[in-house]
Amino acid sequence: MITRKLRAQNRLMARRNAFLERAVARLGGGLHQMLRRRGLKLHRRIDPERLLVHGGMSPKAKEEFYRLLHRYSFRLWLRDLIKLRQGEDPQAVCAYCSTSACSHYMEVLSRMGIVEVTPGGGLETSQRRGHQFRGNP
Repeated sequence: MITRKLRAQNRLMARRNAFLERAVARLGGGLHQMLRRRGLKLHRRIDPERLLVHGGMSPKAKEEFYRLLHRYSFRLWLRDLIKLRQGEDPQAVCAYCSTSACSHYMEVLSRMGIVEVTPGGGLETSQRRGHQFRGNP
């Protein structure tokens, strides 16, 4: 009885898999091509240790980073940080959040080693992760 049920489930999963494979083929290629069509690229040649979130990060740091990503103001702040890369005035990245939230974000990313707060109160991206913060020339 159980084996009959498992075989039926296996056949169902095989049909679903075949359906998805045909759908991908109809769309004209694999996942990488579909992403490229939408203007997205997978950067597999980047050393994983140089990414913002990487395997060497502690699980607690990853969890905190992803928790922050739930906040729209953090995502906008992070976007501005990536564009700015460094500066004496942290207010330059505070357009979409309060000064206290900006300070909190800088403190959290500083603990993670993503940004460094300069003695004058400015900020700059960590040299270890510099390539990911290069903006357009």
